Amino acid sequence: MPMLRCLFSFLLALAASLAASAQTPCQLCQRVDQLLGDTLFRHAFVGLYVYDLTADSLLVDRGATLQMRPASVMKTLTTTVALHRLGGSYQYMTRLYTTGSIKHHRLRGNLIVQGGYDPRLGAQDIQQFVQALRSRDIRRIKGRILCDVSLKDTLPRGWGWCWDDDDMRQTPLLYDGTDTFAPRLLAALDEAGIRYDKRDRVTSTFQWGTTIVDALPADGAATQIAVVRRPIDQVLVHMLKESDNTYAESLYYQLRDSLHGHYPSHVVPAGIITDFVRDSLHVSPSTFRIADGSGLSLYNSLTPQLVGRMLRFAYRHPEIYSHLYPALPVMGRDGTLKSRLRGTPAQGNVHAKTGSETGVSTLAGYCTTASGHQLCFAVFNMGQITSAPARHWQDRLVLALTTP
Repeated sequence: MPMLRCLFSFLLALAASLAASAQTPCQLCQRVDQLLGDTLFRHAFVGLYVYDLTADSLLVDRGATLQMRPASVMKTLTTTVALHRLGGSYQYMTRLYTTGSIKHHRLRGNLIVQGGYDPRLGAQDIQQFVQALRSRDIRRIKGRILCDVSLKDTLPRGWGWCWDDDDMRQTPLLYDGTDTFAPRLLAALDEAGIRYDKRDRVTSTFQWGTTIVDALPADGAATQIAVVRRPIDQVLVHMLKESDNTYAESLYYQLRDSLHGHYPSHVVPAGIITDFVRDSLHVSPSTFRIADGSGLSLYNSLTPQLVGRMLRFAYRHPEIYSHLYPALPVMGRDGTLKSRLRGTPAQGNVHAKTGSETGVSTLAGYCTTASGHQLCFAVFNMGQITSAPARHWQDRLVLALTTP
């Protein structure tokens, strides 16, 4: 009996200890309320949405319907819509075609590369195209070398990008994320000894390379001889963890179908995302605006509530969540969160996307409380001169959500 009483006492003490260490929703909300009283908000704005996914209940809704610029948190919405529409097994495809006939080692027709907006296309992929020509014993191209970049419009920048956002040019044919595909292809042909008429190289107003820009013949006269495939996950991981704008725009323009024709503008993917938000998240289009896929545009406008609902939707759909969650930066571990909150309960716990522009700092993702409940959250800070105070406040918020 004494032994049983000791065991019973131990279990009671253990239960009391666990109960004391676990946050209750009320205690968590009190912590957040204290943070919202920070002097930072005497001259800046904050929108905050926190939802308990485990209990299926809203915890915090403070300024969550404020319409604000999402910065790179926009990438999470682009990702969710892409996974919902295209699926986790989707592959980018860059295709190589020929027209005409092959006789006596000569291609008597055109060589056409159809861009699939693959931001990871590189040297090995160009060599795959060269090997496809070699395998057909093509040593001379008697036609033209054409680049089909009709997957998107011909504008070098997105709608609402600043005039000095020229570190990236939008084109469906990239080489290691830069607009150098055309000269790289020609250099690879030269190295392989595959000759072509250099007089046919024409600089187009549509392309910053040395080949003609055209669309694939619609009459079926072209023959596919090679294709480079890229799983969507290879794009998502780099895009979200490193917040790469080029990768995000490439994913944005995958949102289309054959009805949209050649050279679709930003309006096409924007409309697809808008339809998703209206129909799946039940948010009125009058309360948000989609301008691009990366969050770089000054014209983007979302609310923390919209982003929170999107995170809830993703969590409830394993076919989305299983790809989104591991691609998000991990607090104190990798990506844009690598150096934040190391050695705290948030390290390795928080998976979230950062966003930063002049006067804007955002953070949205998932975390687990000390009591084991999984939360999703979206916080938009706007109006501060520099991002540092907002990021510091966001770190305090995340600690309030994850610390016993």
